[in-house]
Amino acid sequence: MPGIGCHGWACRQRAIGGVSEGGALVVYPRASPWQELWHDVYCRTVLVEMISVTHTEKAVEQVGQSSILRRMALVGMVSSGSNAKELKTMAQASSIEWTESTWNPVTGCTKISPGCAHCYAQRMAKRLKAMGQTRYRNEFKVTLQADALETPLRWKRPRMIFVNSMSDLFHEDVPTEYIIECFSVMEKAAQHTFQVLTKRPERAAAMGDNLPWPKNVWMGTSVENADFTSRVHSLVETRSAIRFLSIEPLLGPIPRLPLRGIHWVIVGGESGPAARPMESKWVFQIRDRCVRRNVPFFFKQWGGVNKKKAGRLLDGQTWNGMPNISCELPEGDNSGRQSSNRVAG
Repeated sequence: MPGIGCHGWACRQRAIGGVSEGGALVVYPRASPWQELWHDVYCRTVLVEMISVTHTEKAVEQVGQSSILRRMALVGMVSSGSNAKELKTMAQASSIEWTESTWNPVTGCTKISPGCAHCYAQRMAKRLKAMGQTRYRNEFKVTLQADALETPLRWKRPRMIFVNSMSDLFHEDVPTEYIIECFSVMEKAAQHTFQVLTKRPERAAAMGDNLPWPKNVWMGTSVENADFTSRVHSLVETRSAIRFLSIEPLLGPIPRLPLRGIHWVIVGGESGPAARPMESKWVFQIRDRCVRRNVPFFFKQWGGVNKKKAGRLLDGQTWNGMPNISCELPEGDNSGRQSSNRVAG
């Protein structure tokens, strides 16, 4: 934003880095109201990530509880009467439409296919490093966050948790023993449902009996175009109770998307400043294929430079299909797992 320059960066570094006097958020006297609002919105994104991977009380102390709450109230993030308990609840939430929270026992990754070209996690890691966030001292190099391993065990309320929104648990640089530890934590935290998404499902399948595969772990893979449908076949080889596909960003038609042994499909367009376009006919092709085969379909977004403006309506409706896990089924049988795919828009 024009004019934000050093004021915005200095302000953010002081606020998140905890070097401002008394823990208060600093806004330089010359900053305009628009600059202050931009700062508040930026801190909203960063604070959620920062607190979700550390002890909440410590993070609140670092940024200054009363000041943070006051500024969050300004942008409608929390009510003006919010307290530390409400902040803690908010901080663990995720804005991703198909989950509730995120857990990052690993950060960092490397690009392996076209879908990785404009990686949001890489952009975020760069920003967090610039602000002195110690978890991102290595920026986007694969880093084990061992002290975050048991975080889900401290969350008592059952929730849907996206595992490694800032990495890939099955990256080749993540030790097998560490992956097993992560699965052990997920098995112990039986009150939650964990959504593990990888672009390396062949490693997940190869680990086979080395992993416990509890019923509360859903395993998914990303498929951006027809060139990478082989990942689906690797995913089906895993012993996960629920197997899902994230077709985001959808970069080309996938007329013969494999759905045997798949229990859920998510589709979305790329978003951000360099977003590549997604054609509606590609979406309808996948949606219709899922409906015919009774596979729950979730349409996340059209994407683009302004994803909120583009929205997520498809044929005038929102498609929020989710797996129905209330019944036990033979492997590969999708019948009965269909939840309501459509919600009137």
